Amino acid sequence: MRVFTPLILILTLFSCDSAPEPIAEIIERGEIIEDWTYEFFLEGRDQNAFRLWVPENTRVKGILVLAPGGAGNGTILANSDAWQEYAKQEKLALLGVHVNSPLGSAASNLLFALDQITKARNLAYISSLPFLLRGYSHGGRFSQEFASIYPDKTIAYANIKGTIIQTGTKLPPSLLISGSNDTPGRNKAITQVFLAQRKLKTITCFAEEPNIGHELGNSDVLVKAFFSSILKERLKNSELITLKETDYLLGNNSNLQYSAYNLFPESIEEASCLFDEEFASIWQSFAE
Repeated sequence: MRVFTPLILILTLFSCDSAPEPIAEIIERGEIIEDWTYEFFLEGRDQNAFRLWVPENTRVKGILVLAPGGAGNGTILANSDAWQEYAKQEKLALLGVHVNSPLGSAASNLLFALDQITKARNLAYISSLPFLLRGYSHGGRFSQEFASIYPDKTIAYANIKGTIIQTGTKLPPSLLISGSNDTPGRNKAITQVFLAQRKLKTITCFAEEPNIGHELGNSDVLVKAFFSSILKERLKNSELITLKETDYLLGNNSNLQYSAYNLFPESIEEASCLFDEEFASIWQSFAE
């Protein structure tokens, strides 16, 4: 089923002896295709598309955005059996994205597309839910960009090996993953963002996956554990809760040891926030 979304421009014609008459010109912004996907009409090589998946017979509490690397078409990620199983477990909707355009406009387009799809499927309540964002490489850059523009809509984001830009603004909670054999410049950029956010007391976790470069590797194992832990703490009664670093375990990114905040022996500003024993153990195993 294709549903076109009009963007209406009001044009005004003037004559010497009459009042202006508005004329509506309808320009299509995009269309719904295959019932659950919204695709934008963009110029040149730019492409934006968004595919929603919702577990049957479930009232979801949030939306998990899946953004791939290489500015590729990630709408197919909404069909992933592994991600659908995780979404059922956590009562989440999935939104696979294709972002090959300026990141800021793509973030705005995501909200517009979600609104169009959910209205068409009689699930309008979903468009007001908060987001988890999981992005790999270019998708990681998009995840941070969305979180920085819409912090009040973001539960947390995960950047997997994406080159990101340092900001002096405190961002929503995050997981930043690098690969030990990835390019030094990319790893330095990720580390700098981590340290800058920790200095601002942001709830942020860093992990370096050993013996791997820019490949995805096993990063999604840690991402899922991170999201599960933060959902329990940050989203309560449909409200986003402000988290305090003092309430959680801290981890040393060098020796992978962790302890309670008040017992942590090294620099707190360089430590990863690990929430609880379960996540801390998974983080430790991932980075060993």
